[in-house]
Amino acid sequence: MSNLIRKATLLAVGALLVAGAANAGAPSSAQSTKPTGLTIVATNGTFGTSGPDPLGNATFVIRDAVPNVVPNAAVTLDFSLCPFVRLCANQRADLTVDCTAKTVTGTTDGTGTITFSIVGNTDQGTLVANQNFPEPDPALPPPQTYFGCCKVTVTVPGFPAAVYPNLITACGDHEVLAAGISGGDLAVCVQDILSGNYRERSDYAVSTGSNDEQHLNGSDLSKLVGIILGGGSSSSCKAGGTGAPCGGVN
Repeated sequence: MSNLIRKATLLAVGALLVAGAANAGAPSSAQSTKPTGLTIVATNGTFGTSGPDPLGNATFVIRDAVPNVVPNAAVTLDFSLCPFVRLCANQRADLTVDCTAKTVTGTTDGTGTITFSIVGNTDQGTLVANQNFPEPDPALPPPQTYFGCCKVTVTVPGFPAAVYPNLITACGDHEVLAAGISGGDLAVCVQDILSGNYRERSDYAVSTGSNDEQHLNGSDLSKLVGIILGGGSSSSCKAGGTGAPCGGVN
């Protein structure tokens, strides 16, 4: 009897979750789970579901005000205000890239979840300066005063597009001499740390949630070393890599 009761309870809970998702309302940033930032990474040489480096994962769980999870919500990351980011025209199979708008869009699953791992690079020689301000960073604890260059919108049919907080965006692959993320990119990170200025492109530790946003230090260097040693970012969209960069420029 106890097993029957347990099964009935589980079925009832599952039915409530399904009903809640089916009746989900407008997306609520306050109720959703969202990252503070992300790192643009490279790939293991492919662009399938397992190609992009998982060390670049940034996960959203979209909920409404109740909070019910919201399936089939379109989450769009807009990098048009990130001049140092060059997206790859090839992305993971379930993501859509618009090279002209400089956006990447993914759709939440039945649990309201979408995880991005975005492939791209930049060229140190043609870098256009983005947000810069002197170190040290603003006093901790947060709230932070700079929310990053990547704009986030969430669209659900029947509701206006919801604007979520911007994401601080780092980019692992800075130079075009070698495919993927490697020692040359490490040198750029060191250069940024020693510059005395905040440079968003090297704020790798922001995605750890360790209150390191808006500040460059050894934590960022350590995070980039982990990406290099992990081996998942050995190839990217440039000479010597796979795929093609937006705009067709290596």
